Amino acid sequence: MDMRNRILEFLLGDGGFSPHKFIEQEWQTKSYSYIDMPRPDHGLMLLTHGVISFVFSEGSLTARAGDLVFLPQGARYESRFATDGGSVRNYLVNFESRAESPAREPTLLAHSSYALADVFLGMVHSGRYASHTPLYKKGELYLLFDSVVTLCRQPPSDNERILERACALLRDEDVTVAEAARRLAVSESGLRRIFAESLGVSPVKYRLGMRLERAAYMLECGNMTISEIADGLGFFDTAYFCRSFKAHFGKTPSEYAKKRRL
Repeated sequence: MDMRNRILEFLLGDGGFSPHKFIEQEWQTKSYSYIDMPRPDHGLMLLTHGVISFVFSEGSLTARAGDLVFLPQGARYESRFATDGGSVRNYLVNFESRAESPAREPTLLAHSSYALADVFLGMVHSGRYASHTPLYKKGELYLLFDSVVTLCRQPPSDNERILERACALLRDEDVTVAEAARRLAVSESGLRRIFAESLGVSPVKYRLGMRLERAAYMLECGNMTISEIADGLGFFDTAYFCRSFKAHFGKTPSEYAKKRRL
């Protein structure tokens, strides 16, 4: 059973769930970290505007508007917000459970989850009224779980299946875009179109972004030199790595590391 289905089974189970907080967030900062202090509760997040990159020890996850993400209790990660001149906004439901979490890292549950927006918004509004009892709020939480499971169990489109498998393949640096397209029985141009329409980037830029997010995490948490990080991530030209890093983050690797470690 893959992680997505494990999370759905977790939501369907008798986990002694209790709601903690229903909130609508707007981020104009660059990042928020759970690295030093792990996440204290579970969360279901529906991203409505912008882009968030969740960076953790084993990799990263990039979420875009319409994506539904499960945030497990105890996870250590950093959220990085790409505002593109605006703000990053999302609905977030935090909850607790007596059952053990099926995941250790942020996990994407579904793309194009706007059908859940009304459910999330209703919960956010109800959370502002003290007259609602804890039982009412728990009922809303279970209603959300039911809506999430129903949505996620709908058969994915062909493009969604191709995109999910392509992203997994491209995590392997030895797999080229052409090879990924061949394995998925689509043309290279068709694969690029799916990435552009779904994620707004090419397969090559998607892979590069993943590597750079991983590099940033290594700069913050490790003792490796810039050249060691570049080489370890397959950037055999350190100068190219530094140029790419600055284009992505607006700072050189050394500037980024210095600011983060202050």
